[in-house]
Amino acid sequence: DNRPLRSGATIELVTTDGVICGTGVYDGSILKFTPVYGSVSIDDANGSLPEMGDKLSVMVNGGRVYPDVVYQGNGAVVQLSRFTGDPNGSAEGLPEDYSLSQNYPNPFNPSTTIRFNLPVSEHVELVVYNLVGQKVATLVNGVMSAGSHEVEWNGAADSGARVASGVYLYRLNSASFTQTKKMTLMK
Repeated sequence: DNRPLRSGATIELVTTDGVICGTGVYDGSILKFTPVYGSVSIDDANGSLPEMGDKLSVMVNGGRVYPDVVYQGNGAVVQLSRFTGDPNGSAEGLPEDYSLSQNYPNPFNPSTTIRFNLPVSEHVELVVYNLVGQKVATLVNGVMSAGSHEVEWNGAADSGARVASGVYLYRLNSASFTQTKKMTLMK
């Protein structure tokens, strides 16, 4: 995502089955990396290490980064190549940019869908506000995986009470991206 890697960042390589096959810590100049397989060191892996061509996800401080990589090594030398799309030929992949789409339908009654894209896994908030800036409803508040997401809002406040007809703002906020859009509830 072109953000600088900070000293002390932990980096893991994870198989498609979710098993950690490598881990390391960036010390500000060098990535100190130790191959592992789950909780087993490389010396005790008994041939269960990833094989050439296997797809691996890169995790930095617990968040998945884009793009995935392909394992291209054997023995003591490991090379990682960039992975784009599905190794079986599909062009489907993760979004390259952040985006917040206009809700649909708009105007809406009784509910609407809000879609957004995250190129990396990170903590995000999706919050609905009234026009005077008061928080009405929190739709998302937590770590979300990289990818395309959609959230439905049923026109209710966090208290459960139905809100009045009118114009509302919804804001997607993360450490790397903030965007706000308008939507209209008509009863």
